Amino acid sequence: MSNYLKMLSSFGVSGAHPGGFALTKAIIEKAGIQKNRHILDAGCGTGQTLEYLLQNGYSAVGADVDSVMIEKAAARLQPEFPKTKLYHCSIEASLLPDSSFDIVLSESVLNFTNLSLSLPECFRILRNTGILLSIEPVIEKILSPKTVKKLLSFYGFQQLFTTEEWRKHFRDAGFQNVQIMNDDDYIYNREDSISEFLADAVVPEQYYKVLSDHQKLTVKHKGDLGYRIFMCEKFPCS
Repeated sequence: MSNYLKMLSSFGVSGAHPGGFALTKAIIEKAGIQKNRHILDAGCGTGQTLEYLLQNGYSAVGADVDSVMIEKAAARLQPEFPKTKLYHCSIEASLLPDSSFDIVLSESVLNFTNLSLSLPECFRILRNTGILLSIEPVIEKILSPKTVKKLLSFYGFQQLFTTEEWRKHFRDAGFQNVQIMNDDDYIYNREDSISEFLADAVVPEQYYKVLSDHQKLTVKHKGDLGYRIFMCEKFPCS
């Protein structure tokens, strides 16, 4: 796990993905997900999105590879939703049953995984006509190999792709009707995207520097990197 991910865990950062929690709510609303559809919040973090889903009557469970995040999600959900299932596992190898979810929601998670493992796993655990709904960073401009290497190393990304490269990987994994949206496709308050912090009692000093370096990289590469929302469907095999 990269120091960036460890920093998010120690600070308990919720809504760290571009657009933040405000965009998450807009995406869920626009997707028109029926309340009886079973949702996996893959990479649920501190449980902010999962709590929102449950509060709005959705059937949902969470999974995260980070045990600290799972503990923070459990603490968040305990007062209102103590029986919610939380799985400590990677979406690369979840061991969840085949065809057990209607929706897999992934907020800036897949880019940290080996796609040759995580995308087939998402496909496997989705029911026929199920949907993978994912927010992922994309390359907007040609970047030098040195810059790409630096970004991969700092964030712990497994890859950096253009929008079309992402589309190809989703299709290669078996998904069809890959719809691609950007920020302009959603109506939400852009100023209401500040991340929430559920920090450990003691945060190691080194993670303050990681947070500062992240903020500097965000400013430096504004316009170089963007993000897209991908909605990918699983259809029955013909």
